[in-house]
Amino acid sequence: MSVMTSNPLQMGFLSYLRSEVCTIANAITSVRLICALALYAFPELAAVAFLAALIGAVSDAIDGPVAKWTRRCTSFGKRFDQWVDWFFGIALMYAILVHDRFTVNTISLTVVIGAYMLLRLRVPTADTSSAARIKTILQFTAGPVILSGHAAPEIGQFLFGDRIEIPAIASALWYAGYAIVWTSTLWTWYSFRDYFVHP
Repeated sequence: MSVMTSNPLQMGFLSYLRSEVCTIANAITSVRLICALALYAFPELAAVAFLAALIGAVSDAIDGPVAKWTRRCTSFGKRFDQWVDWFFGIALMYAILVHDRFTVNTISLTVVIGAYMLLRLRVPTADTSSAARIKTILQFTAGPVILSGHAAPEIGQFLFGDRIEIPAIASALWYAGYAIVWTSTLWTWYSFRDYFVHP
């Protein structure tokens, strides 16, 4: 679907707001921005960080389809979504670092993902390649899974008491999350290649 392109100087400010900014898809994207702020504000609260990461990841999965379904794919929405993705990705990394500290996993992934995000600053409005989209999906899936491992003792104790082996589940979630993130590094490399070959 083609992206609606509009110039606020030509349209008038209120018309621009109605047609480009005030859309259902942009409202859903704004939810992810709020979740990112929650991750920055309360990273040490594992349950809160997990819920913010989960809701933010879900919003990323549905805002694009909603924009297409409502036929409101706007230029502003496309830029807004990419910038919020960048901000949310940094927030996820920050929350994970608060809990896991500096380990081989976190340092290596911070370098790889951070380098990619710095590259995105160079071309923030570039069309998102298939590899970049897969990378984002994997990372936005891994973030909630890793944080769920940290939140599992608190949430599990609240929901199930001592009826299940919570530490084992927490460890399994943590390892699964990092397995997903390491898989995403392959797609990060493909994204680098796409940006350099097709800048």
